[in-house]
Amino acid sequence: ESQDPEGLEVAAPEASGYEFQSGGVVEMLEGLKDEFAKKKYDMDAEELKAQHAFEDLAQQMADNIENAKHEVEKKTATRAETQEAKA
Repeated sequence: ESQDPEGLEVAAPEASGYEFQSGGVVEMLEGLKDEFAKKKYDMDAEELKAQHAFEDLAQQMADNIENAKHEVEKKTATRAETQEAKA
C-alpha cells in the first residue's frame, strides 16, 4: 500500500507544533527552576543570618548572666568581710 503524500504533509506540522508547545513548557519550567533556586539561596542566606544573630544574642545573654553572678559573688564576699570587721 502506498501512503498519501498529503497525509504526511498534514502530520508534519502537527508534530512541529507539538514540539514548539513542549519547548515553551520546558523553557517555563527551566525559568521556574532558576527562580526557585534563587529564592532558595536567598532564604538560606537569610536563615543563616538569623541563626548567627540568634547565636550572638544567646552568647551575649550568657555572658551577662555570668558577669551578674560574678558581681553577686563579689558583693556577697565584700558584705561578709564588712560584717566580720564589724563583729
